[in-house]
Amino acid sequence: MHGGVGRGGPGWGVVRGVGGVLGPWPGRSADEVTGYVRSDENQVPPVPDTLLRLLLANCLYLLETIGPLLAAEATAARAADQHEAASRRSLLVTEVDGLREVIERRRETGLPAARVAEATVTQRLKRGWDRGDPLLHMSWHPLVVQAAGAMGHRRDLETLRPELGTVGE
Repeated sequence: MHGGVGRGGPGWGVVRGVGGVLGPWPGRSADEVTGYVRSDENQVPPVPDTLLRLLLANCLYLLETIGPLLAAEATAARAADQHEAASRRSLLVTEVDGLREVIERRRETGLPAARVAEATVTQRLKRGWDRGDPLLHMSWHPLVVQAAGAMGHRRDLETLRPELGTVGE
């Protein structure tokens, strides 16, 4: 409430405009009311040397041993993210032909296609895939990324359906 009395009752201040005072002790802080005296002095006891040495040794281990490994993993993850971001496009005609060759090599060697997770099967069914589709359980994106450096789209899958149907599971 602007310009009126706050909660009312004894000891409550009056609100004076937007930046006014609202509280039970007009003009006085909670420290003044309670008699609390603040100290600028650090009241936390020092960390014992035995504990401090263990903490510092752990920090050195993290920096010298874990740090470089973590940095390498972060670099690899960034590279994978960049590769995936660059691959979110349709396949070029030349890439489709190259992918046909890769599919044929896999078929000749008997290398089965990877399977998708059940959650992906569920999503595909929700998007209108037929339960009897032989490609319903096939994970085709890793094959496309490996062969063409692109994720491809469902229309690319449909273009390659005859070849993909011959890759065993």
